[in-house]
Amino acid sequence: MSAIRKWPDAEAARSTLHEAAVEAVREIAAQTKVRVAAVRRLGPPRNRRQTRHALATMNAFDAWCRQASAVLRTVPAREAGTAFARFRGAVLDIPVPPLHGAAVNLQALPYHRPASAAAPVAAFRHAADTLTERLRTVEPQPLPVLRPPGFARLREGVLAEPVDERIAALLEAAPHTALSFRACAALLDTSFLTREVGRRFAAATEGFSALEHRPPPGAPVPCRRLAPAYTAVAADYLLRVREALPAYAEHSGQTPPYARHPPTAPGEQAVECGR
Repeated sequence: MSAIRKWPDAEAARSTLHEAAVEAVREIAAQTKVRVAAVRRLGPPRNRRQTRHALATMNAFDAWCRQASAVLRTVPAREAGTAFARFRGAVLDIPVPPLHGAAVNLQALPYHRPASAAAPVAAFRHAADTLTERLRTVEPQPLPVLRPPGFARLREGVLAEPVDERIAALLEAAPHTALSFRACAALLDTSFLTREVGRRFAAATEGFSALEHRPPPGAPVPCRRLAPAYTAVAADYLLRVREALPAYAEHSGQTPPYARHPPTAPGEQAVECGR
């Protein structure tokens, strides 16, 4: 097995993730305010043309919020993502049919009459206002610094040395700016009886699972730095798991403890697992 390359500093990567989360929430909040203003200007439609405009405006806002929600899932900003999820739930409760272009048959729409169009417009406006206010007050928190547990056991029939080799292979095979969250999580889940190993990995990389290598379309510019930052944090965690594997093997009754092969690669730092 060849030496594993040196990864970027995990602490600097966590700072990058926090900055990207703050920037993304602020930018999305500003865009939401502008789009809410467009919804505010809608009154009860008085004719088919105004009905079509109202539906198009609301559907455009809905589509944009789905995109913004996808962006927020990729950054460590749980409260902002929750606000969008609640908004989506409120919107789904509003019986507004989708508008499929100018050729839509307005006679087929249940809300082409002014009296029946007012209620969904008002409900949509309320949900959007609630979302705007929530985003304005959200303060994304930095990701926690989490280490693998000091005590962990491997699953029955799983040997430490092959796990060590799989981690090394996973890190070596990673592209220059990304690492697969799914592959890392699956490796930890299938290798360890102690679920805390995988739980801490997921908590230390919150948002990585929704990213998987690239930001969604329309993501704020700072989000372009998410993939390499998450990769650095994930790699740091996996390297610490590697360092702890001899102890984990002993906890699992695998004696004598195996000798790590290869030894600590050039550029790696020996680490201690947190308790």
